[in-house]
Amino acid sequence: MADFIGDFGLTKSKLRPYVKGGLGVARNEAEADLFHSRGIAGRRESPDGTGTQLTWSLGAGAAYPLNDRVSLTAAYQYTELGSAETDAGIHGHRMRFDNLVSHVVTLGLRYTF
Repeated sequence: MADFIGDFGLTKSKLRPYVKGGLGVARNEAEADLFHSRGIAGRRESPDGTGTQLTWSLGAGAAYPLNDRVSLTAAYQYTELGSAETDAGIHGHRMRFDNLVSHVVTLGLRYTF
């Protein structure tokens, strides 16, 4: 994922808010461990599947400097990962998982070189 970050400063505050967005590629893996209630115990119905899709993200956060090199940060990021699907199982069925997303909230320290 390639992220683009735009900082903007508040004139009378040390707080440095920012927004970010990105585009990238996600390799999604789907696995469905389904076992027969009748028949052969432990036989898997849907094998693993993988796929590669376009992904994007949007986020926002803020940094507050503690000194010249270290800042305290807080951020939120939403990422859209696409979908994933298993391969066809022994009965020809597939399982599909649509709208895979990630919501991430982080707190951290940023060190500036």
